[in-house]
Amino acid sequence: MLIIVFISTALFGWIKFNETAIPTQQLSNAEALNETHTALVLKKANFESLNEFIEKALVIEGSIKKIDLNDTYNIMLLTEDKILVSCKFQKDQNDILKTYNEGDKIKIKGIYKGALNYLILLNCIVENN
Repeated sequence: MLIIVFISTALFGWIKFNETAIPTQQLSNAEALNETHTALVLKKANFESLNEFIEKALVIEGSIKKIDLNDTYNIMLLTEDKILVSCKFQKDQNDILKTYNEGDKIKIKGIYKGALNYLILLNCIVENN
């Protein structure tokens, strides 16, 4: 019995570890939260209350505070509500992001993964401004 539990747990972990994320471009508008809803999400003071939005696409607009490039772009945004958002972009966005500088306004869409002292978005893409 213990062996079956161990094998089942190992198989489940292997499947989850090898699971691939859906590219953000393939998310329909129905799957992405609209901008008004996103604004309400960002106004929640307690980041722990945002757990219901994990794995959902958020559209966020803000000014670029910091740009890093390590194979893909990582940008730290500051929203109008003074909330910091870390965005790790998909590789196919590199050419687009080369045109942006710190201080520029940008609108992005990404998958919300959680929060530390800032929101964390992965698989980000630049939305048309």
